[in-house]
Amino acid sequence: ISMDSITSFLMKYGWETDEDLIVSEQIIIPEKFSSLYSEYNKIQQKQGFDLSDYKGCRAVLYTCPVLNYADMENVNAQLIVSENRLIGSDLLCTGENGFIKPINTH
Repeated sequence: ISMDSITSFLMKYGWETDEDLIVSEQIIIPEKFSSLYSEYNKIQQKQGFDLSDYKGCRAVLYTCPVLNYADMENVNAQLIVSENRLIGSDLLCTGENGFIKPINTH
């Protein structure tokens, strides 16, 4: 997956990022979901994704800073890609008023 396709995907939902700040890391979708991961998968299912189809699979997690989220800092878009296919996404805010939401949340 290219950085252009990542930024295009985010722009489709109105999010701006800086390609130079996108970080990627290898992950493995757990074979058995904890209650926390099951809750996370519910966020994915609201968007038409289902990580339970990928239990035990390797994937790449792209973390992209969101530069235009309502005057908030520390907001990132996370995209989960397996075999060049987007299988999950979310908005994550760390810190005191942190949250995790579907990518299409404004």
